[in-house]
Order: sequence, then C-alpha cells, then structure tokens
Amino acid sequence: MNTNFSSDALTDGDGAGIDIGNELLIRRLHLNLTQGQISDQLKIPLNQIQALENNHFDVFRSPVFARGYLKNYIRALGLDEVYLLSHFDTLQNSKKTVLEPIDKVKKQAHLTDPIVLFISVVLISVLVFLVFWWPTMEAEDALEMTMAEENVTIENDIVDEDILSPSASVSDTESVSDSELQKELITEKLTIKSSDSVEESASDTDIVTGLSAETKALLKEAGVSVDAVALETQSITKNSEQAKIDTLAQEQSPTTDVTYRDDVVVNFKQDCWTEVRNQSGKILFSGIKKGGSTLTLSGSSSYRVVLGYAPGVSELLFKGKSFDFTSFIRKDLARFELK
Repeated sequence: MNTNFSSDALTDGDGAGIDIGNELLIRRLHLNLTQGQISDQLKIPLNQIQALENNHFDVFRSPVFARGYLKNYIRALGLDEVYLLSHFDTLQNSKKTVLEPIDKVKKQAHLTDPIVLFISVVLISVLVFLVFWWPTMEAEDALEMTMAEENVTIENDIVDEDILSPSASVSDTESVSDSELQKELITEKLTIKSSDSVEESASDTDIVTGLSAETKALLKEAGVSVDAVALETQSITKNSEQAKIDTLAQEQSPTTDVTYRDDVVVNFKQDCWTEVRNQSGKILFSGIKKGGSTLTLSGSSSYRVVLGYAPGVSELLFKGKSFDFTSFIRKDLARFELK
C-alpha cells in the first residue's frame, strides 16, 4: 500500500489566502522604491529581493534564512511584522509531512546477498591464513636461522683447526740431531728471559738483548759491549713505536674548527617581521627587523623561525654556515626549524 502524502494537502490554514510577496510589492511601489534601492539598503542580492516578492522562499538556504531576510524587508517597508511573519510560519509548518512512507524502509541483508558472501569468503580466508600458514612460515624462518647458526659454528671450528694444526708434515728423511735441538732450546730461553735492571757484575748470559747467540758471540769477538747494543736497540724500538702511536692518534683525533660566535645570525635587507622560539617554545625574539639590521641568537639547542617577509632576509647563518630556507617559503612567509 502506498502511504505517500502530498504536501499541498496540508497548506490549508490561516496563511493560505495571504500573498506575502504581493504585500511587499504593493508597499514598495507605494513608497516609490525600486528593487535595487531595497537591495542596497538591506545589503542583500537583488535576486533574493525578487524571490521574496514572488514567494519563492525555497531559493534560500533554509527557512531560517528566508524568515530573516523577510523580517528585514518588512521592517524596511514599515509593514506589520508580527502579522506577516506569523503567516509565514504557518505556511512553513503546513508544508511538513506527517507520515513517513513505508516504502522507504530499508530491507534487511540476507545471507544470499553477493556482497555478504564476498565479505564472508574474505574473512574465512584470512582466518585460515592466520591459523595454518602463518605458524608454518614462522617455523621455516626459525629453521633457517638455526641452520645458519650451525654453519657459522662449523666454519669457526674449521678455522680453529687450521690454525692449531701444523701446516706441513715432517718428512721421514729429515731428522733433528740432539745438539741442534739443545741449541734451539737455549736460544729460546735467552729470548724469553727479561730483566728490569742490569748489574755490572752479572754475566752476559743473564742479559736479555733480543739478539741471537751467534750475534752476541760476534759482538764479543769484535770487542763491542753487548749491553750497550741491547739498550740502544730497545731505545730505538720504543721511540719508533711511540712515533707510530703519536701519528695514529693525530690522524684519528677529530678536528673541531670553531668559526662562529653566535648560533644564529640573520642579516636583513628589507623590513621583515621575525619570530624565533627555542626548543621549549619560549619566544627569544618577536618583532620587526629593519632593513640593514642584524639579529643574533645563541644558547639553545634548536630554533623555530618564522619570517613574515622572507625576501627581506639577505643571509641566514646557522653555526657559522649559510642556511638555505628558500624551500620553506610560501607566499613570502617562511617557517622552518634550525637544529
């Protein structure tokens, strides 16, 4: 059954026989006023004056706006405001429908709806992925990580075995005599032994020089003091090592060239309104800087800068280096942060 009702059937009432627009038209002509004069006086468009006189109240954004313009028009013409506005309200209330049509009630969605079926399939697919496939992927990732760790351990073991094992085998035809082995043991003992001080009465075998036994024998035959050669060798070695350490430290030490005195230096070529805040939002400077003046700021880890007329700035230096803020300019206004 169709329950739509026409709004025209509800317009009968006190305001049905009154033409509000005609009342406005007659009064305006009686006062010898044109629509343009009324438009200038009320500061509203001419087409809205014409709509009021033609009872076209639907032209306005809402009945509230139409009533406001009608009220001003009535006052400008000196008509009865209460009488005409009451009929306007009656006319607007009569246009409201009383019943909602049953045909506009939305139908409930059924399971056979294609959209419902599609959404159900998507949700079921996501659940299957989370329940079955996702744990499988995590297990595969864990297995790959375990295998990678085992490979690294095996490689480290192989390297350790290569380092600890001898690089060459001893031939069966080679042999080492007892005298040569004894000589090597004596030379190793002389090389490892060390002493902090050398006494004049100590024997040559108690002095560690870092020299082989053959070299010491040659030095003794030539009449050269083994102790003097050892001390000189140690001094040269220490000086060489210290020189290397000093050179390396000099190469690795950072060079800090302080070439600025103020954190921020702004030079102005034209008048520019400027505001600078620190990292906590406190205003460090706010005002107009004249052309030819300079603004300097220091003491903050970061600065938030607003330039009201960015072309008025000739140069901006931050920590001694020129800062290009042209990419932050929007219609001569620049906002950026220095940190």
